[in-house]
Amino acid sequence: MRSPLAPPLYTDYAVEGSTQAGFQEWLLLSNPSPLKTGLACARVITASWQASTHCYDVPPLSRVSVPIHTLIEDPEVSLRIDSYETRIYSERAVYVDSAGRRGAHLGRSQPVTSAYTTAYIPEGFTTGSSETWVLVVNPSSTETATADFFFQTGEGETPGPQDLSIPPQTRRTIRVDDYVPDSYLAATRVASDRPVLTERASYLGHSGLSGATASPGTYSLGTRWLIPEGATSGPFEDWVLLSNPTGAHVNAQVTFMTSTAATTPQPFHLMPGQRISVRADDYVDSYDVAALVEADNPIAAERALSTRGHPIYGETASSAEALDSVSDIWFTPEGATEGGFETWTLVSNTIPEVHTSAVWTLHLV
Repeated sequence: MRSPLAPPLYTDYAVEGSTQAGFQEWLLLSNPSPLKTGLACARVITASWQASTHCYDVPPLSRVSVPIHTLIEDPEVSLRIDSYETRIYSERAVYVDSAGRRGAHLGRSQPVTSAYTTAYIPEGFTTGSSETWVLVVNPSSTETATADFFFQTGEGETPGPQDLSIPPQTRRTIRVDDYVPDSYLAATRVASDRPVLTERASYLGHSGLSGATASPGTYSLGTRWLIPEGATSGPFEDWVLLSNPTGAHVNAQVTFMTSTAATTPQPFHLMPGQRISVRADDYVDSYDVAALVEADNPIAAERALSTRGHPIYGETASSAEALDSVSDIWFTPEGATEGGFETWTLVSNTIPEVHTSAVWTLHLV
């Protein structure tokens, strides 16, 4: 194993992860450089200690998969990923079949530069046997963080754990069900005295649904959010999740976009501290659905998608955080097309002018 000879160029964190019995965790490393081999070193972080560091060469235009479950067995696993020589992009995938939980979820690694003292997580539910977990990592090497948690429900905000101590380079895990029981609406606001990184993991167990979802926290609110993925035809059920963690009333509107047209904007009102869910199926019937959220005061947004009785996928679910900006370059480190896997790349254009889109495929080594 090659070791780094200089400080890292970039540092990212995969906040969620678990390698306990019934869980498999993978780290996906992608190098978009056409010329230079990169070095990525992954350090395992748990609730109480840091395990050993493992380094991997990632050739140009290649993807490398690392089975984290073969390195450590622990219910609380986060990863610090350092890039050397060139920028390596990473995502984390977890597959679970344990204690009634069944499914898979994916989460992008977060740059350490995005750590902040406030984080927002729009999605969350605790109905039936469902579980929602909020994961927090302290990326500091020297300072302990102290964090307070607040949950936004359909009726407003309710407090969660207060003054939770998070030592340097450790992770803490909060079970939302313990504070907001039996609810379809359970968003989270984290307030810390030191910058932290957050993520959410949820396991469905209500309304005949099963599956697992995860999304990173959002570290700023916005008045305009874009959600590129969605589907409402056939067995798909698509939800846009809006959270207002502020003390102000918010008037929002959601416009759904398909492969042919956009719908009339639909208006919604959010009270202070409220979370609401907008069911896209009530407004559009299409396999190609994107959403544009606009509000008169800042909010947070996310997307959740589930299937019921799909002939191939069965009952499953996915989620993703909304985007606050568009770009002409995107990297998606994860993807699989063998052994029953399907991977789709979704592209949405919110600009009235016509633009050309291109996708560059990286190969697995």
